[in-house]
Amino acid sequence: MRRSLFAWAVVLGCLGCAGPSFTSRDVRSEPTWFVRLETFAEAGKAAAVRYDHPADWAESDVHAIVSRLLLQERVGLFDTKPAPRAVFSPDEAHRLAPALAEAFRQARPVEWVAFYFERPAGEQPEVTSGGMFLQDGRLHVIVANHREGMKPGPDGTDAVRASPIRSVRGAGGALTFDPQTVVVASQANWLGGSSGPSSSELVLDHTAFLAAKPAGGLVTTTPASESEVTALRNQVRKLEEEVARLRARLDAQADDLARLKGRQPASAQPRPSPSTPSGR
Repeated sequence: MRRSLFAWAVVLGCLGCAGPSFTSRDVRSEPTWFVRLETFAEAGKAAAVRYDHPADWAESDVHAIVSRLLLQERVGLFDTKPAPRAVFSPDEAHRLAPALAEAFRQARPVEWVAFYFERPAGEQPEVTSGGMFLQDGRLHVIVANHREGMKPGPDGTDAVRASPIRSVRGAGGALTFDPQTVVVASQANWLGGSSGPSSSELVLDHTAFLAAKPAGGLVTTTPASESEVTALRNQVRKLEEEVARLRARLDAQADDLARLKGRQPASAQPRPSPSTPSGR
């Protein structure tokens, strides 16, 4: 862990405001998506980090992981938190798994795996991009852009294609995983440069997750029982009732304060002192 923290301190110190430059080599390249290997163009920056690469992964293991990556949208204090969204669609996860497995097999210790997906959505395609690497026995997943609408061209999709780990407007939430018991950390990431929004990074104990994965496929989860759903609804209702009570108390206190102000005289004049008879 100390080695990891030191490496990131060196990298962040090297990034600078202009953003780093990278070199890359393709593993799989299609018109609307790709997986490739990247590293820093400058040898000094590349030498600052070392990953546990190459790594031999089964495609089924990679698919089990990428299909359970979730993004939790950030909301206000009193807003209802929506259910987490899958980072990748089933089709994207199916296409990614073999390409990612091959990328990890080819990766050198100074290279991370980068991915890019673009899907049509009206005039502006939606882009999902980020990266992955293994370090200190943990899998790090970075999502820089998620379903981000971007115009085609050098200021939009081309810029993210050139640097998939560069975040344009933030990832839109925090990365998480199902099950959460294998989540080691969830944090911001500036691997793509410190001058713009941060990406969302998730650190997973993937070894523990894969050890619990059935031989035939994904880790299975038991749907919530009716009693559990009812209990959750009751908790939400109690919170809503508590918020309503607090608001009612604030309104009552405001009314009391207004009444007290109304009872005060317009101006506090001193009472005249009684006159004394003059001596004659």
